Amino acid sequence: MLPLLYVGLYFQLGAALPTTPADTHRQEVALLHRAIEPERLRDFDIWDERAAEWRKPKPDELTDDKAAVLLLHFWASWCKPCREEFPIWRELQPRLEALYQGKVRIVYVAIQTNNADMERFLTENKDRMPHTTWYLDVGERLAGVVRAGLPEDRLPMPVTLWLDRQRIVRQAVAGSIYHRRAEVVDSTARLVRLSDQLGDPARAIQSAKTRASSGK
Repeated sequence: MLPLLYVGLYFQLGAALPTTPADTHRQEVALLHRAIEPERLRDFDIWDERAAEWRKPKPDELTDDKAAVLLLHFWASWCKPCREEFPIWRELQPRLEALYQGKVRIVYVAIQTNNADMERFLTENKDRMPHTTWYLDVGERLAGVVRAGLPEDRLPMPVTLWLDRQRIVRQAVAGSIYHRRAEVVDSTARLVRLSDQLGDPARAIQSAKTRASSGK
């Protein structure tokens, strides 16, 4: 058990607590197969750059769209590994979204980040950040669901989750993707291929209902 003073110092410095590869693997396995309710994905605030504050999103700014693969990336302004890996996301996001043409969406979800911290973070790291919409997990409602049952009930930071059409976690990377960018690309490709093979269950059900009602 780490002394409380040591733990507090780590968080003050904006660093993640040290973990071993075995710890990381256990965290990632524990995150798999969690079902995320669509309502949770509509429960975010959105960053208004002009007003420099978080606000409620408009209907067309909600995160739970129809993308076959949804990547949720949790981060915080105090998290040093989060800051270090953002240039990688700046490079990868447009490549992945262009390659898969609407089948993939990456959503960046901040936690524990107030207006002043967010404005300062974006100003200081402007040239490192992806060109994207920023969301806030208000009261950590989604983070609380995701971290339930994890070791010490603590969500590793950063953490990236791959959700399928049913919004079930199929892949997870706990910690920075700095040395795992190939894994990000491969995991996304694999999940897109699987989605293409299975198709959209909701659409298939609706098609079956239509055929049944028409007597075909």
